[in-house]
Amino acid sequence: MSSTSKRAPALTSRNFKDNDFREVAKFLDRGCQITVDAKAQARKLLLNLSNLSRLMKK
Repeated sequence: MSSTSKRAPALTSRNFKDNDFREVAKFLDRGCQITVDAKAQARKLLLNLSNLSRLMKK
């Protein structure tokens, strides 16, 4: 069971309706997308720093 499905009762007990769950899903999706984008940018930065370090050693 995922952590999001464990949280559903907490949301229904707060009177969340279908549209509210859709909004929560959008927030979770956006958070995941931000994480993926940040990871890709960090990887590019680390590769650039590695290349720069190699060039400086020459």
